[in-house]
Amino acid sequence: MPANAPAIGHVDTGFDMETIKEFYIREYGAKSLKDCSGCWGLRMCQMCYYMTLNSNGEFDLQRKRTSCATSLRGIEKNLVEFTTLLRENPEKLDYLYQHEII
Repeated sequence: MPANAPAIGHVDTGFDMETIKEFYIREYGAKSLKDCSGCWGLRMCQMCYYMTLNSNGEFDLQRKRTSCATSLRGIEKNLVEFTTLLRENPEKLDYLYQHEII
């Protein structure tokens, strides 16, 4: 983790929910809303706050956009592979329906 990233708590005292809300939810949301609100990959997004931090522990929009582009390429690749398999060999996906959720 970058040296100056906001701490989210302490092992002895637990999570600092106000810090988590301020930096990891409100700040990230406010600075990401414009880019993310119209994104086709929003529901499958794996981006997190940590991926947007520069070496000083500060939110870096350009870093976020670079990570986002990489993430979208991965999502697209997975969707292409899934739909190809679904179309050409759907029985290979049967195992997805055989797991029991506990």
